[in-house]
Amino acid sequence: MNFDDKYYHGLGECSKYNYKDIILELKTLELILKSKAILAKSLQYTQKSDNRVGFNGMNYISLCKGVMGRNIHYSAYKMFIEASISLILDSKLPNIIKPTVLSKHANQYSLATLKFYSKDDNRERYTDFQDEVQVKYKIDLSNVVAIGFPLDFYFAKAKNKINIAEGYLNLKELLKKYKYNWPIYDINNEVPLNDELVLTKIVKYQKGK
Repeated sequence: MNFDDKYYHGLGECSKYNYKDIILELKTLELILKSKAILAKSLQYTQKSDNRVGFNGMNYISLCKGVMGRNIHYSAYKMFIEASISLILDSKLPNIIKPTVLSKHANQYSLATLKFYSKDDNRERYTDFQDEVQVKYKIDLSNVVAIGFPLDFYFAKAKNKINIAEGYLNLKELLKKYKYNWPIYDINNEVPLNDELVLTKIVKYQKGK
């Protein structure tokens, strides 16, 4: 699979690794699977209002375009994909909007300025990431081609490696529950994942303790 021409939607914000993050991301994934679509915040029954300020506002969905952000210090890939479960979307995804990239990072703007740039009625969309694109309202799950699971990143950060295997197996069970058979990849090294590979890493770790 060519990873460079795909779109990515991360289910969490990448920060310090915490196993609780995987649990929250799986809960978010289940809401998406139930809805049969990725929905903008205004269409989510769990988030009718949101006090956070993001360039996607309430009616737009933020995506990462390609994997060039791996080599950019400040990127959508680094912030939302590198250390998060993600949905990998087809390169022919329709209705893509390319925002204007602002000259400053979000934390350099006042709250009032950020709210202006994120307004849903703006004719033009904005972002502070070179690799961000947006889609309005909804993305049908027929556009999903795979799932990203950053196994090696998790494994490097987690104190309890068994939790990583549990997270992977819970992801597989969730996809099975909703009858989706998307392949799962370690998003950062583009390796397809399977039970044997994941469990082999756990066994090697246990032997080395």
